[in-house]
Amino acid sequence: MMCLIQISKMKTLSILYIFLFLACPAFAVLISEFTSWNDLIGRSPDIIIARCTMTPDFTSPGSSATTRWTLDDVVHSDIEVIDVLKGNTKPGLSHLGSFYKPHQGDMFAILGQFSTYQLNSWYNAVEDYRIIPLKEDFDTNKLTGKTLDEQMKIILTARLCDLNDELAKANTEKNRIESGLKEDGSTNSLRPER
Repeated sequence: MMCLIQISKMKTLSILYIFLFLACPAFAVLISEFTSWNDLIGRSPDIIIARCTMTPDFTSPGSSATTRWTLDDVVHSDIEVIDVLKGNTKPGLSHLGSFYKPHQGDMFAILGQFSTYQLNSWYNAVEDYRIIPLKEDFDTNKLTGKTLDEQMKIILTARLCDLNDELAKANTEKNRIESGLKEDGSTNSLRPER
């Protein structure tokens, strides 16, 4: 009789473990690798130009009411949709869920998906390549009347120009720092040891 009770407890425990395994949600975000811009544009139901309206608190995940993190490290940012290039959404205030960490005033293109759940709505663009940073003075009027392909070419060209400018400035700074490490005199103590 004792053996029969023990087997019954083991069955119950096994069923409980299986139930918990199936009932517990996974706290993971699926990340897909970048394949090509054409593929990404095709897979993105919504493509918008947006501006961050408030810098999220990046310092402490999950602690206070102002913190905008989730368990999976997705940053939830307040944004203003400036222009809709693809999809059925409208300009106005919204939210962004992404690993991208914007600051107030930052402007960017989002290639993602608009979602709504209960009273909340947001754009999902988790992978970093789904966010294309733009300068604050990016002129969205350049996109008016163009096809989506032409609009994306304008956006990517603007980003490439910005990156080239940033790289040139960074290279100038790098050269200046390297020259300081090569000089004789007071900066000798700064030379990296090999």
